[in-house]
Amino acid sequence: MVEKYGLNQNLAKEVNLVLQFPKKQMENRELRMVKIILLFVICHLSFDLFAQEREVEGEKYIEGVGKLQVIRVIPGDTLHGIARIYLKDPSRWPELLKYNTIPTKDPDLILPGMKLLVPVKEIKESMRAAKLIEKKNIVKYRRRGEAKWYDAVLNMELFYEDAVRTLSNSKCRVRFATGEILRIGENSLVILRPEEIRQEIKLLKGEILASKARVLTESAVIEPEKEGKTIFEAKIKDDRSTEVNVWKGELEVKAGGETLKLKEGFATRIELDAPPLKPWKLPEISKEKLKELEMELTLPPTTQLKIPKVKSIGRFKPEDIDWQSIRRKAKRLRNKKIVDYRVKISVDETFTNVILDDSIEVVKKRLKNFPDGIYYVKIAPVYSDGEIGEYSRIHSFTIDRRPPKVIILEPKQGEKTEEEFIAVKGKVLDKGVRVEVDGVEVIVDKNGNFQRIIFVPEGRHLIKIKVVDRSGREFYFTREIERVKKKKKGFFQKIFGG
Repeated sequence: MVEKYGLNQNLAKEVNLVLQFPKKQMENRELRMVKIILLFVICHLSFDLFAQEREVEGEKYIEGVGKLQVIRVIPGDTLHGIARIYLKDPSRWPELLKYNTIPTKDPDLILPGMKLLVPVKEIKESMRAAKLIEKKNIVKYRRRGEAKWYDAVLNMELFYEDAVRTLSNSKCRVRFATGEILRIGENSLVILRPEEIRQEIKLLKGEILASKARVLTESAVIEPEKEGKTIFEAKIKDDRSTEVNVWKGELEVKAGGETLKLKEGFATRIELDAPPLKPWKLPEISKEKLKELEMELTLPPTTQLKIPKVKSIGRFKPEDIDWQSIRRKAKRLRNKKIVDYRVKISVDETFTNVILDDSIEVVKKRLKNFPDGIYYVKIAPVYSDGEIGEYSRIHSFTIDRRPPKVIILEPKQGEKTEEEFIAVKGKVLDKGVRVEVDGVEVIVDKNGNFQRIIFVPEGRHLIKIKVVDRSGREFYFTREIERVKKKKKGFFQKIFGG
């Protein structure tokens, strides 16, 4: 007991004496009353027995630590499953435990919405992420294998063979896990292939400014030198030919079965199914202009790759979400009449994966079928003229249908006792939980401990423990015990005790 509960030696001795005392012979009524009082004393002591238990440290998820990629857990994921999907060698899944705090001893108990840090060097090339670090005006993205385009947002993750498209007077910059930056110009369409050593890009339309990325177009393959700093532009012309301008360093252009080494200050054009044209000299570029191009491919020290913290509105089962409270977060115009609200729910705080976009009533119905996990919500008013107003700040909430975690410490299942009165002791690991033992509510202390003295009739007895969570959900636990008759004392036992 000393080792288990961290008690000091004196307290341990007192408790042991109390525990041993009820076993001595008690035949008269007065001693029986003493026994009951002592049992109550034991119960009050039990509050302190657990006070020194350590709490599990909260999860910590930090983006951008070295070359670690943040992977969001989706419904159905397990740690082993993530290893099979993301890691080159799935048997190295214990590596994930070095960089992540798992909330339970079972590494597969991870909730949707959690973020896991994974070393880039361990990840398959096909699953490495890039980030959108700058966007101007209208920038769209499309996930691999999908047809629908979505509005891109800052800091969103882009994966292998995701597509990025810019419209007129629009541009963006993408940062790969290796630190390399790609600028995508207006009216462009590219497909990204983030990899560990060298990035690969398919340029289908428009223009890019790059440094070390391997660029594929319909008519050519552009290979920058691996050593040194290269700055080059690649453009798709109206006739579908590719034009390449090298402003710094050198690269190779492969097309039509030939390879052309293109040096600093020169350009070439590659037509469909033809070798590169003879290079021509580019106009002189000033040091200021070259510095400007270099800055386009450099991450400014003020760039924030982390997403601001999102405030949580709580943990609920779907039907208990307080939509009145969420509705009050909507920004509204005083001179306009609100007729409804538009709700967007996503599995990530950047809203790159919106799973619901509808009225409150529709969202309430559909959320009932969603799995447990972390979700993000924002809401906007719908005015009488049909206009959708400005969306509120993003908040997170957790859907959790799991019963509260309860440990019943005493008595043990199937335990036999000769005593008329026993202590039922336990511990709840969730906040805001009420406990009843055999129909009587008991006090739960700040550490989650509870106990109650109950009378045990002779024979089998089923102890019923009801736990009510903060949402009012009721869960039941039982312990079956048996009270047996006391053995009659022999002659020497009556004289000498025992």
